[in-house]
Amino acid sequence: MSLWIRAGFWCEFTVTAAEANAPGTQKTRAVRSVGGALSWLRVDLRPLTGGLDPVEARRAFEWLERHQWKAADQLKRGEPVALSLLHQGAALRWTISPAFFLPQLVSPCTCVESGLIS
Repeated sequence: MSLWIRAGFWCEFTVTAAEANAPGTQKTRAVRSVGGALSWLRVDLRPLTGGLDPVEARRAFEWLERHQWKAADQLKRGEPVALSLLHQGAALRWTISPAFFLPQLVSPCTCVESGLIS
């Protein structure tokens, strides 16, 4: 693998209302490690557990207590993971997928030097 390409994980959180055909709110993040990816999901999930109905709250706690370790194994094997819950008619979905990232290219000149800003 090239030194320019870095392996990591692409994390997405999407909220879709029941009556909507397309995803509504979306939040994304790129992380470098399995631990960082799972931490991102845990930090997002924990505050929501108190507002979930009992069935969905139980599913969330099961994931936090047991299933996150299975998810870690899946990610280490290069497999994506997902967690979906329902909350007040909206579908909440977290996904973590293995990904490769290229570095951002930074131009050596500023906008003033390039003539874009006078």
